[in-house]
Amino acid sequence: ALVEINLEHGAKLNYMELQDYGSDVFAITRTQNTLLEHAELTSLTVGLDGAQLKSDIVTNLEERGASSNLFGIVLGDGQEHFNFNTIQRHNAPDTQSNINFRVVLKGSSSSVYQGTIEVAKVAQRIVAFQSNKNLLLGSKARADSIPRLEILADDVKCSHGATVGPVDREQIFYLQSRGLSATEAEELIVTGFFRQILESC
Repeated sequence: ALVEINLEHGAKLNYMELQDYGSDVFAITRTQNTLLEHAELTSLTVGLDGAQLKSDIVTNLEERGASSNLFGIVLGDGQEHFNFNTIQRHNAPDTQSNINFRVVLKGSSSSVYQGTIEVAKVAQRIVAFQSNKNLLLGSKARADSIPRLEILADDVKCSHGATVGPVDREQIFYLQSRGLSATEAEELIVTGFFRQILESC
């Protein structure tokens, strides 16, 4: 599947993509975003089901004042495998991008997140942030995070962060001591993990 989003001068768009396929589906998707002067894009990608999902999301900030906020929620179970690759290309000065991808994996599911921020030499005074957090709910679940920065300009604010870890068993115990079952406690922790993204969209 291919999605192309082209935002002209001053355009604003909120876009959501839901990937919820059958358990035997291998899906490849590509989203190509192009933003011109003072255009604003807020995008949410949700990955829920499918044997293997591979998604490339490329955003080109082509003119001054362009702004992109890219959010992702992934919930894997069983043998599912997710592969998300995001590229934010700052090709003009005074542009801004923010990426926040959160992944929860159960069973033997796995994910790979690759995030690249590219800053051209002419793209001075840009602000770019990238975050990928992964929560593992099963001992066989696996998550890999590969953030990259390719910066040619010298007046920029760029940062990235990535975490991978199991659910805190003390949190589960505390919630169970308040009357919740183990399943209910786990669901509450996952909801809290995704809450920041859901409130931002």
